[in-house]
Amino acid sequence: MISNYFTIEGKRKVLVRKENEHYISFDPINLDFYRINETAAEILYLVSVKKDLSEIIDYFINEYGLGRSYTKEMIKDFFENFPLKNLIFTNLITLKFGEIL
Repeated sequence: MISNYFTIEGKRKVLVRKENEHYISFDPINLDFYRINETAAEILYLVSVKKDLSEIIDYFINEYGLGRSYTKEMIKDFFENFPLKNLIFTNLITLKFGEIL
């Protein structure tokens, strides 16, 4: 499902690409790279194709058999710690992430 390279158009373009067994996201402001795991890359990919929060939760439930509240908490925890959240914040609000941000 997930692509080896994708972008999220936000305040600035966030690039995500696969390198070996990890994904790398690029910070265009600080010119820095952040390594993210496959789960985080899946969340960001679904945001890049404009899936809203409930669709992303349903994806993880259907794909991995996770519980709804666990999945919601996992996504919330990811975005609380994702250093580039401010670059895609408007996207997240548009995609109904407001309840977890």
